[in-house]
Amino acid sequence: MGKFNALLKNELIKQNTKVATKIIAVIVIVAAVLLVGIMKFAQYQESKYGYEYDSLEKQISQLKTDVETEKDEATKTYMQFQIDNNASVLDWRTRAAMDCLESQAQYYRDFASMYAKESQQDEVEKIVTFEDMKDFVLKHKGSQKDIGEFVKELSQQGQFIMNWDKLKPILEAGDWKGYCQYIIDGINSLDIDDEKKQAVAWEYQYRLDNDIAFQNNIAINDIDALKEYHADKEDSLIDDTSKLKCQLAGVSAYGNGDMGDMDSYGSEQGGENDEQIKDEITKNLYMLENEKYINVKDYPCSLMAIMQGGSEYNFWSGFCILTNISTVVGLVMIIIAGNIFAGEYNQGTVKFLVITPVKRGKIFWAKYCTMLVMGFVALVLAFVVGLIADLAFFGTADISTAGNISCVNGVVTDGSAFLCIASKFLLGFINVTVMSTISFTISALMHSSALAIGISMVAMLMGTTIVSILKGFLHQNWARYLIFANSNLVSVMERTYGFATQTILSAVIVIAIHMVIFLTIAYDGFCRKEI
Repeated sequence: MGKFNALLKNELIKQNTKVATKIIAVIVIVAAVLLVGIMKFAQYQESKYGYEYDSLEKQISQLKTDVETEKDEATKTYMQFQIDNNASVLDWRTRAAMDCLESQAQYYRDFASMYAKESQQDEVEKIVTFEDMKDFVLKHKGSQKDIGEFVKELSQQGQFIMNWDKLKPILEAGDWKGYCQYIIDGINSLDIDDEKKQAVAWEYQYRLDNDIAFQNNIAINDIDALKEYHADKEDSLIDDTSKLKCQLAGVSAYGNGDMGDMDSYGSEQGGENDEQIKDEITKNLYMLENEKYINVKDYPCSLMAIMQGGSEYNFWSGFCILTNISTVVGLVMIIIAGNIFAGEYNQGTVKFLVITPVKRGKIFWAKYCTMLVMGFVALVLAFVVGLIADLAFFGTADISTAGNISCVNGVVTDGSAFLCIASKFLLGFINVTVMSTISFTISALMHSSALAIGISMVAMLMGTTIVSILKGFLHQNWARYLIFANSNLVSVMERTYGFATQTILSAVIVIAIHMVIFLTIAYDGFCRKEI
């Protein structure tokens, strides 16, 4: 063991004294900063181009022009409300007025049209409120009974009749509590079962119980306010939980449309899907109660997943994208591994190496371990530098509100967000090891650093593309057994490749089999052949 340790120490010293190693260290550091910088630049771009709203003054000015030519009475009334209350398009009062006027007016018009002659369609289009509809129907030979059956049918569908005359002063006063209570009272009047009522009313009751106001009028030309508006994680959690509760009950969440439509999934399917929804609701409630608005378990780490699904811009998204540094480290380690044997042959020092009283096997494993140690050190260096850059770019504001939260069978577990992503970062070492071993094998077998580096880099860069083509275009499921479909365990976890039967365990088994084959070939190439 003493001779092996001495060999390992000498190999590390030999590699670290090379200028190429120092250049590689600089490349890794720069790459770590650039990766996190990508997220910061994306945030800047979205701040610059992603919130292109007109100023409040310009919006109101445009509305005053548009309201004069607007023919739809419901829309005209809603626009006039905005003008009178100086309300932006993002104000909760604006959305509430739209729900009341535009969505309900269509119900009234559809019903009234059954009593109208073809020549009276213009009159139908002017109907805005329930009272307008009632007057029209009674005027055209409809009865109170007809109207009562219409109201009952809406109630059974989960749609209550809103009274604009009562709702308007609540909205004008900005009384969000009064609005919540108005909606709750309306929902309780519906002719649906209590479970559905509770599901639809949950958001409004939750806001009242916890004193959580709707987002109010904001300065539209204030980019910071807009970013805060779009990134309100508490509001998003409340909204998501409300929708999940409605899915479970088999109704649609109230707002921006009608209630009562069965969703494409939920209680109608029942069984396992319902249990998943219940777990998701329990998890969301835990996050709300504990003020943990970020769940890093839902944050993608693979670069492909980040690009496809988008990402938030904070410390944790910067941390996630940093896990892709393993690809950069893998590339530079290919260079080191490709030269670790071939360099000895090219410089003619290999003969001096093998005439020492140390067996070739120990020399082989010392070189392999040297490569692994250097790869791990490079990864740790990138981690530390990237973490510092992440803190510098995004600060610490989101750190305390994050967790690694999951719920199974109603039981919530809350782990460390930092350890969750750090563990994915360490999984990148597997990818580095695989790529380095391929280069190491070619170097030991062919004694050519150019071939080792060239073939390994092509394999690394083209491997995932080949897998994607085989899976996506040619529908060859056997591609899941290729090393390139398994070496990136983060992608396997996030199912980037989409193989239904692929798991972490199966990926590890495939990697292990390939590694045994590679190292056996490399060992034979160095230890059994003549120098």
